[in-house]
Amino acid sequence: MAFADSGAHGTVFAIGLEIPVTLTGTVAKGDPISATGVRADADVAAGPLHADLVALEAGSSGGVIKAAGGAVISGRISGATKGNKVYASATAGTYTETKPDAAIGDATTEIGVSLAADMILVLIAGNRSVKAA
Repeated sequence: MAFADSGAHGTVFAIGLEIPVTLTGTVAKGDPISATGVRADADVAAGPLHADLVALEAGSSGGVIKAAGGAVISGRISGATKGNKVYASATAGTYTETKPDAAIGDATTEIGVSLAADMILVLIAGNRSVKAA
């Protein structure tokens, strides 16, 4: 089975300090988000919008949610391979194990590691390189 991120539902356990973020777009619980409060993505055509935090709650533009620099996310992920690197995908607000295309300018920063078929560890803030245990 290939890695998939449904982008919705699931369980998110914060790692580190929880901080309030005022949203400028709609986000789902567990989404990688930018410092500007929108879903992050690796797609050069969209910015890219670098992942700075993980949304700990869902919300929409103008709302204030809690976010953290890292999280363990399960339930929305399937088909992950333990130990594989995780990246923000080209689809806003989702994760992938496939490294984005640096040749076209996509953001290729590793932001996490797969822990199990349905679970990833994301460490964004202050940690641009995550190693598998």
